[in-house]
Amino acid sequence: MAKPFGVSIDEFAKVIGVDILTVKKKLAFEAFSRVIQKTPVLTGRARGSWNIGVGKIDLSIATVESSGARKGGHYKGAEKLNNYSDNDPFSIVYITNALEYIEALESGHSDQAPNGMVELTMNELETFIKEIVG
Repeated sequence: MAKPFGVSIDEFAKVIGVDILTVKKKLAFEAFSRVIQKTPVLTGRARGSWNIGVGKIDLSIATVESSGARKGGHYKGAEKLNNYSDNDPFSIVYITNALEYIEALESGHSDQAPNGMVELTMNELETFIKEIVG
């Protein structure tokens, strides 16, 4: 399980001159997109099982049919982002995947993602924020 950001998002929002809710949404979308892109693909099930939710954890798992084929498949990431609704700058955003082997993939058990997906994404975003905030 990834750790929360160690930097202040509200401080980041002040530095770039954008309200905190907008920053939070953009960071959530960016994190969700990056995690999906980093997820290795064999059947598409791992990639298709990523979920995003506000204030609640979504433990749904994609079937191979619903997640898309390995090549040319339609992953549900865009649809899940379209259903994302958040009007509270202080609510918790959960990016989850309940697939039984997702922890093994995060631990580098795939040559396609030897450094995992989630922790790598969180570190990238945290570094980005720290560079801007100073």
